[in-house]
This record gives sequence, C-alpha cells and structure tokens, in this order.
Amino acid sequence: GKGCQKCGGRGVLRDSVESALESAAKQSFGASGATLHATGREDIDVLMLGNGRPFVLEVHSPKTRQGAIARFADDVNSSGQVELSGSARQVGIEFIELVCNSHFEKEYDALVAAGRPLTDSDCRLLSGKTIILRQQTPSRVLRRRSDLLRTRTVRILRASIAQGGLIRLHILAEAGSYIKEFINSDTGRTKPSISEMLSCTAQCKELNVVKIHDGFIRTCGI
Repeated sequence: GKGCQKCGGRGVLRDSVESALESAAKQSFGASGATLHATGREDIDVLMLGNGRPFVLEVHSPKTRQGAIARFADDVNSSGQVELSGSARQVGIEFIELVCNSHFEKEYDALVAAGRPLTDSDCRLLSGKTIILRQQTPSRVLRRRSDLLRTRTVRILRASIAQGGLIRLHILAEAGSYIKEFINSDTGRTKPSISEMLSCTAQCKELNVVKIHDGFIRTCGI
C-alpha cells in the first residue's frame, strides 16, 4: 500500500522477482517501470530451478535502447536475487499473450515430513502413482481467489527416503495444481492427498520447481 514503519515506507513487505527485474529495467533502459508476464507463479518460498521460467518483461517508456538489453541482463544477474538462465532478447508484443496463456506441466522436488517416521514401504506405496486430484481453492488464498473446485492430474515419478524419517518426492503436475495442499490435504479440501495415502498427517517442508515442460514456447523464440 502506501507504506508503513514495518516495510520502511516502501509499500511492500518483500522484494519479488518482478521488482528485481523492474529495478534492473529502470537502471538499464532509463524506463519509468516494467511489468512481468510469465508462465504461472510460485509461492515466495519456492525456488525456480532447472532451465528457469519463460517470461516477457514489458518495459515502460524506455529512454535508451542501445546496449540496454545486455546491461539489463548484467544488472539482473548481479542483483543476487534473480538469475537469467539464458540470453535476454527483444520480442514482439504478441509474446505477452503467448506466455500468459500457455499452461505447461511442471516437475517439483518436495521434501515431506509426517506424523511418524517414513519408510521404504511408504516410498513404494507412493512411487509411480498417477492421481486425479479434486482441489478446492486452498484456504490460504481464499481471501483473494474464488472458492472453486478444480480437477488436476499429478504423477509421483519417484519417492526416496531422506534423513530424519522424511521422504523426497519428484512430482509431475498439471498446470494449476497446488502441491503443498496435495501433500497436507488442506483439511480435506484436496482429495486424495499424501496425508490420506499415508494414513497420517503430512507436511511439505521444502518445495522447488525443477523443470517446466515448456518446449513449445521455447521454439517460438523466448
């Protein structure tokens, strides 16, 4: 909002990927601002690993263009907040719609804890399973999103034991799947769930995206 003592008058509590890119765009292009358009989004505690996420940055009122893209890439990569996994290039405005309306499967690495030590038999129970989820909008985002019932497909590609009686899951998920709720069930708002399959409470301790199946959009020049 307008800013307060808690946020130091900035109007935001945390920096975001968009704010890091906008800051670099203002500096390198002499722009008034920038808007990020990307294929989906993640929670603030989820890293985007692997080859990264396709995006278009709409730069507003740039004052300079010569050499600005290279300076922009250098500024982003030196920020310590965001890293560009490939070379930045200029694209047409039509790529905004292409990026925003593309829905790709994603692979996740999830570290799961439960109400009891997890074992090899739990891994065998979960590994290789293809599951049709029925997910109501998670309770944690209900204040800003409509309460809808969604059907999504997820597949547990691998399950392995981790230290401390935890298990690590490698999950392939349809776009729009809520993985944390797939694990903890969100008090039954997601069915089935890892909690239900293990017959005990389960929680996601760590979650990262390791791959976006975006081969189509990359052939279009992003």
